Amino acid sequence: MGSASNMYLMEDEQGIIPRAIRAVFEKIRDIEVGNTGARYTVRAQFLEIYGEDIKDLLTNSDVGQVTIRENQQGHVYVAGGKEEVVTTAEDMLMLLEKGSLCRTTAATLMNGTSSRSHAIFTVLLEKQTSSPPLVLEVSHSSQQTLGGSDEESQPPVQNEVEIVRSKFHFVDLAGSERAKRTGASGVRLKEGIDINKGLLALGNVISALGDDEKRGKVHVPYRDSKLTRMLQDSLGGNSHTLMVCCVSPADSNMAESLNAVRYANRARNIKNTPVVNYGDRSSAVIAELRQKVASLAKQLVDARAEAGGTAKSVGSASRSMVAVGGRGGLRDAELELSVLQQQLAHSDAEVQRLTEELKWCKQISDEQADRMLQVSAEKEYLRMQLCDAAPQHAVSLDQANEAVDSQVSTIKEIGRA
Repeated sequence: MGSASNMYLMEDEQGIIPRAIRAVFEKIRDIEVGNTGARYTVRAQFLEIYGEDIKDLLTNSDVGQVTIRENQQGHVYVAGGKEEVVTTAEDMLMLLEKGSLCRTTAATLMNGTSSRSHAIFTVLLEKQTSSPPLVLEVSHSSQQTLGGSDEESQPPVQNEVEIVRSKFHFVDLAGSERAKRTGASGVRLKEGIDINKGLLALGNVISALGDDEKRGKVHVPYRDSKLTRMLQDSLGGNSHTLMVCCVSPADSNMAESLNAVRYANRARNIKNTPVVNYGDRSSAVIAELRQKVASLAKQLVDARAEAGGTAKSVGSASRSMVAVGGRGGLRDAELELSVLQQQLAHSDAEVQRLTEELKWCKQISDEQADRMLQVSAEKEYLRMQLCDAAPQHAVSLDQANEAVDSQVSTIKEIGRA
């Protein structure tokens, strides 16, 4: 599965997964050096799909302990699979080799170590970025606008933690097999049939997602196999999808190679628009506020720069005042962040209040509706009773109808109020 990571191999001879792992850890190291507030947590998971059973290759556990679940947000995850926390690329490569040794392989006429299952090596990243507390230094003019004095000290803004999560699925798909070419029989034949079933289900999902005529108009059969169910978020979710096709250089395998290329070509048509995966709602709010603050700061800097260009001919004294104004713009941006956070808290409280009020109004409306139904039933009952009475009671019938209609009108007016 592109996992060749033997220490005796040259760098250009290593597989795709070892190269990707080393690139990830190099990027993490560069970010942590440049940003002291960033902290990464890296976990690894290695699963095997043998037939329609999921096996954890890191623990070599019995089949049946690993299941597929879906959370309230609609994201698919694997319950029961072990996730190892790693700190270096070498530790993750050791887990990759450990799991590869537990994979199910067997010999066929086409391959001496043929994979008899699909394997998924998952790398999970979590980035926590914490900003130091900001002490707002408000200029004299800003304090007068807010009604404060020079002696009043501004409390520091509480530092926030932004959480962003990412996930890499490295999938090794077992090759499609023809029983005539592989010479498989018995258990090996059943394994080949299960492999082809999984690849067929995956092909149907890719066709539903990649075909312009079918996209958004047909049902995507994620649940036809556990392979497509596990890869649901990677195929049609918030992700980029890439497929690497491995073919044989032998002329005798020309048909299989051509079919593999055609199969992989369909994955190129999958079009997703991924966005940042924030760990919680507060992280998304923090990112939105930071964008607003950055935009405001840019506007202030541009305004100061324009003012500086106008007053450039006055002399060095004016340029010094512009520089001071630029620093004041950054302080104003920090103050704007604090104000936006207070407005957000106030908005949440207002939403909560309106929700409770809406529930109360709905309850009153339901009670009024029940009362109207009851009155209508009573009206019909009285009408039937009066119709059965003597004709001399016709006048009483009209009066009763008027009285009931008046009562219903009164209840409707109460309901509108």
